[in-house]
Amino acid sequence: MGCLRDAVLRQLQWDLRVHSRNVEVAMVNGTLCINGTVALSFQKLAAEQAVRSVAGGHDIQNELTGRSSVWMGDRIDGPTAWD
Repeated sequence: MGCLRDAVLRQLQWDLRVHSRNVEVAMVNGTLCINGTVALSFQKLAAEQAVRSVAGGHDIQNELTGRSSVWMGDRIDGPTAWD
């Protein structure tokens, strides 16, 4: 199952919609679990779609959390680059 986990992580790294730096993937009792935090809430769904494209018929448990539903720049809690 390590090969599947590695393939899922590679897919997440290649998917431009998902910043996978804070995403973890584990196989638990035959279910692929994705955990961590993404910057934007839509990235939670994008990550699940990316995982499904590799995982085939495996069950997926998506426990990602999105910090914001609106793009606020690279720093969610700080000033923008042009300030």
